[in-house]
Amino acid sequence: MKFLIGICLFLLVVFVVPVHSDDTHTGRYLRDACSEAIKEGNKDYLKSGYCIGYLASSIQEEQFRREAGIGEATSCMPKEATLEQVSRIVVKFLEDHPEQLPLPSTVLVWMAFAEAWPCK
Repeated sequence: MKFLIGICLFLLVVFVVPVHSDDTHTGRYLRDACSEAIKEGNKDYLKSGYCIGYLASSIQEEQFRREAGIGEATSCMPKEATLEQVSRIVVKFLEDHPEQLPLPSTVLVWMAFAEAWPCK
């Protein structure tokens, strides 16, 4: 029985390749995903969908916080801003600030919003 368990463990270690996933919590992944979203032609729809979903929820949070008066406004995004515009703004911000890419995506999105639409 020990021999059988040993063989199974050996095979498990040898044949199971460790899964290396992209770090979806940093600016690197968000930059790549949003670059796919704004790209013309063939796209990686999984990454595009990630970007659009992530930014759509960030926009909704921004609107909710503004309308509910929760906390200080970090940006004054116009209500008519589209997901494509927001995606382009985030990609540009991330490309202009590569040193910030290791930071959490959430922080970087708010920084991009604040830079693009500062409250006056």
